[in-house]
Amino acid sequence: MSVRGDPSCPVPGTPCLKALDDYRIERARIKAREEGRPLQPCLTCAGRNRIALGGAARCYRCRSRHATERDHVRGSGSGPAVLDDDANLNRIAMQGERVLPGILGDDLCPGCRAGFALRLGIFLGRLEVDP
Repeated sequence: MSVRGDPSCPVPGTPCLKALDDYRIERARIKAREEGRPLQPCLTCAGRNRIALGGAARCYRCRSRHATERDHVRGSGSGPAVLDDDANLNRIAMQGERVLPGILGDDLCPGCRAGFALRLGIFLGRLEVDP
């Protein structure tokens, strides 16, 4: 992420540092919400991701009875690139798509935009209940 005076980043530090603050705030919100939900794995498949569980006893894949879902890579429901992916992963990606615009500003350098998206995805994917 950009730091004031870092010659490798084409954008002065302020936009990236503001995005860092927004990222930390969103992580804290997500974590607080998810920690208030039930803490057991899916009763059907033992899936443990909190986003996929959504506070229910069964994960999204088991509730919807769809092992996979088709999703556009752009996240907007449009575009030629479509993935057939695990339904729970699609649910996690949707959470990231919802949160990411509040973190990323138009003035971020491409490296920081990609970095924040990657870090958010890793964070959401690792939100798990204990077995």
